[in-house]
Amino acid sequence: MLTSRAIVGRALAGSTTPRPATGPLAVHYCARYAGISLRRYTTDVNAMVASITQYYEAFQPDSIWLSADTWVTAEAMGARVGFASDEQPMGGVGAPCVRTAADIDSIAAPDPSTQGRCPLMLEALRQLVQRFGRDVFIVACFD
Repeated sequence: MLTSRAIVGRALAGSTTPRPATGPLAVHYCARYAGISLRRYTTDVNAMVASITQYYEAFQPDSIWLSADTWVTAEAMGARVGFASDEQPMGGVGAPCVRTAADIDSIAAPDPSTQGRCPLMLEALRQLVQRFGRDVFIVACFD
């Protein structure tokens, strides 16, 4: 019998599968389903992993998504981010870091081990891989 991960892999390769692969983009739904705020979900690694795990156990999709919001990488590169409310994902705040082409050269390459929420995301990925092993397809989206 194929694992969920194998079913997704075969579907992505264009091969036949015993059934359609499932993996809804349920990122913020995981927080809502677990009854926690998006603020907590995107800033607390244990809450994030617990929420994704609870979602997986309830719905058994073939793949799970690890994501916080679309500002993880931008934050790591120096963008100022914040919350409009506890139930809104992070977004850019304040003046943009890049206003001219010359400003681009002043942006340091991100260091995922130290900058922004990248360390949180990497730890969440480590925990999810440890939890689900090779059976579930994990989509790690650090955009």
